[in-house]
Amino acid sequence: MIAEHLGVDIPLPDDGVIRAVCDNCAHPTTPACTYGIYFIPAAETMIAWATRFDFINSQHTVLTYGTASGRILRGVHSYVGGIPQPAASLRADSFRVTAILTAGSGLSRYSAPVYRGALAVQQLWD
Repeated sequence: MIAEHLGVDIPLPDDGVIRAVCDNCAHPTTPACTYGIYFIPAAETMIAWATRFDFINSQHTVLTYGTASGRILRGVHSYVGGIPQPAASLRADSFRVTAILTAGSGLSRYSAPVYRGALAVQQLWD
């Protein structure tokens, strides 16, 4: 699961897959490169992290549920986009978004289902 500013920092491609790209090398998500799609694989860690930074109620941030693929390595940044990352975060070559959770509006053009309002993060795992 990842938190992001869809449509601002990371527009979601039509196929729902966010891919790692590095301007400095041809091989992101390797030990030699710190780039990758950062995500939190454990529901309990994600819920605690999202609650701590109030992402569930943000009008500008979404939580995405999905599947990481390609190379998967331990996250190396303690901050991504100015947001502290949990020690349990990982990074991958790509992340297929299968659901979007947001308190905001205006996310209608994405191929993944968009859940709005007071939906608990835990419901995405149920």
